[in-house]
Parts: sequence; structure tokens; C-alpha cells
Amino acid sequence: MTVYIKRHQVETDHVDQVINLLYSTDPDLHQLGFGKKSRAILAQCIEKGCSYFSPKYLYAVRSNQKFAGITIFYSIKKVHELNQLNNAVVKQALSKFDYYSKKHLNTKISDLFSGEIPDDYYYIHCLAIEPQCQRQGLGSKVLQSLKQRYARLALYVNERNERAMRFYLKNGFRVAYHAQMRHRGKSYGVYLMLLE
Repeated sequence: MTVYIKRHQVETDHVDQVINLLYSTDPDLHQLGFGKKSRAILAQCIEKGCSYFSPKYLYAVRSNQKFAGITIFYSIKKVHELNQLNNAVVKQALSKFDYYSKKHLNTKISDLFSGEIPDDYYYIHCLAIEPQCQRQGLGSKVLQSLKQRYARLALYVNERNERAMRFYLKNGFRVAYHAQMRHRGKSYGVYLMLLE
């Protein structure tokens, strides 16, 4: 099986697939931050090709010439700039009321992702494989490819996603930081995982 990653311009016929894959990486936090508008906001970000969703950072995972998933990665030095660009699109996508009523909550969510990552790391914003292509080693092959290009990798994983935790630990990552927050009686948390 040949697996490779290639810069990806999201075409009209792939938009729903990409939105579903992005959403699947952390549905809890997508719902918490944007509620029912989560998928619409992702669609607008993809449509505008902004920040993380530009072809510069968004890669298609292909297996035997077929679309099998996506990954988004970039230098950790770009995180602040890309977050600002993304925030501008989100601000446009939401009504003023929605944006400002969720601003405090979204600040709390952002604080979850405040673990220290050294400047020489590459950040994996997401790695999502189509359900029918999972458990075939594609994700591990994508990580091997990234490890060959970039010696040091970082990513966050939702603390409830035990399957993803096992996957990244199996592929050499270690937990470097854990953060939690509470909202309306529920706990939300993430682990920062590093590969050195």
C-alpha cells in the first residue's frame, strides 16, 4: 500500500468530507466553542482558504491514489499568526452577539492550549483518516513521513479520546502537559504530546 501526503486545495466535491474529518478530530470542543454553527464555521474557513486551511498547510492523505484523510501541520512559530487569521474569519462568521457572548468561553478554551512548545517544533493541528480507511496503518505512515521531515513534532489530544492517546503513544509521542477547564458542570481537557 502506497501512502503519501500532498498539499490539498479543497475542491467543491471534497468540502463535506474535509469538514467531517476536521470536526471529527475534537467534536466536544467544536460544539463547546461554536455549537450548532461549528460545521458552518469550518466550511467558511475552508472556503476562504484562511489560516490553517490554506493549501500551504492542509495536506491530503492519499492511499493507492485515493483520498483517505487530511493532515494540517506547520512550524510552531506560525501558531500565533494563524490563530489571529482564523479568529478574524470566526468573528465574521458569527453574529456580533454570538461572538461576544462566547468570547470569554473561547478564551478559556484557548487557555487549554497554552503548554510550552519550543520554537523548533512542527505542530500537527490535525490528522484525520476516513473511517473506512482506519486501522490500516495510514496514520502511522503519515507520522513516519512527518518524522522524516521534521525531527520534533507536537500536538494536542482531547483527554477523552483514549484511542488517539494510545495511537500517539504507540508512535513515540509522550505527554508533556495536561490542562482542564470546567463549563456548565462539565470538564474538558487536553494533553500536549511531544515527539523528540
